[in-house]
Amino acid sequence: MASELILIVDDEPAMRELLTERLGSCAYETVATANGREALLLLASGLRPAAILLDLSMPVMSGSEFYARSRGFPEIVNVPIIVLSASADLGDGRVPPVGGDRVLTKPIDFPKLFELLEQLCN
Repeated sequence: MASELILIVDDEPAMRELLTERLGSCAYETVATANGREALLLLASGLRPAAILLDLSMPVMSGSEFYARSRGFPEIVNVPIIVLSASADLGDGRVPPVGGDRVLTKPIDFPKLFELLEQLCN
């Protein structure tokens, strides 16, 4: 795989660690934040990820609010966002009602995640 940078936005430290570890084992670089506000600050400071993994339910700034605000950055408007959620009622896994390019439910199916990243980042 490639060394694309993936931005992880999830309030659960164990999930951030797991995603960082698993993505790193496939040669992805990662930057992890605990909420949408932290992620927006990184984007505003010039971070340009190849994709964003976004949890929906977070304190400080929810995934839905982050999604809406991140679309205001013209430089990253085409960056794919993969929504991660423990909620199984987010649709068919393709285009979630909250925004984003794809939805994966937790626990994460890592082969499916890697397949999505390969499709969306190339």
